Amino acid sequence: MWKSLGYISTTPGTPQRITQHETDPTKMYLCHGILFQQVRTNTGFILVGRSALNEASGVDLNAVLPIPTLNSLPNATIGIPDSGNPLNAAEYYIDVTVGSDKCLVSVLVL
Repeated sequence: MWKSLGYISTTPGTPQRITQHETDPTKMYLCHGILFQQVRTNTGFILVGRSALNEASGVDLNAVLPIPTLNSLPNATIGIPDSGNPLNAAEYYIDVTVGSDKCLVSVLVL
């Protein structure tokens, strides 16, 4: 099943767990793959990583999604095809460089 986790928003410099809309955002959320996508109205970068995500040092920073254009909605995916639901979505975070921006996140659960 492909399920949306919704729009994830945060304050620049404060990484937010992608499971923020779940009843218990810290609870293990096993999935097969995760899709991070820029939103058409965004004007800044989306940073994807882990809890200690740091843009300056690159520590825990896995991807930087560029600013969207009229013809492009940048995205990043993570998945492990050789195993069923090996990822814990609760361990992934996003940060933004512009306060009004958000990231659309969805997961694939087998």
